[in-house]
Amino acid sequence: MVVYEVGVISSAGLPVIHIDFRPGVSGDPLMTAGFLTALQQFVNSTFSDETQSFSMKKFAVFFSKVELFKEEASVYVICDRGKGHKAIQESIKTISNKIVEVFPSLTDNLEITESDQGKEFIEFIKREFGDLTMKPEERARKLFG
Repeated sequence: MVVYEVGVISSAGLPVIHIDFRPGVSGDPLMTAGFLTALQQFVNSTFSDETQSFSMKKFAVFFSKVELFKEEASVYVICDRGKGHKAIQESIKTISNKIVEVFPSLTDNLEITESDQGKEFIEFIKREFGDLTMKPEERARKLFG
């Protein structure tokens, strides 16, 4: 299991936080947020349901809705389809709870990543996923040299 990307999307479908763990690769946060928001809206309007996850051939995407003081937001994680998805879901819960604690509103703070509080939150996310952002052989090298 490798986590490639973690993000927070505002209720307006804008990327508020975007962390790409792939070295040398930078996806388009606006395109990702737009696609995932459109997918969630499609599922909601067509099936009166919400997306918790979906799988592709090589990747999986997990979602968590976050109820803030003024609006909703979504946390998403893009990872490979390997085992260990329960750890991903637990980390998403932890991040969602922390968002509610730290940010009462995201709409008022679309420049969160520039603030000290936002930078601390990004470091919190990075610590939460820790070794899950490395491929198994990278983890082994880290442990055994």
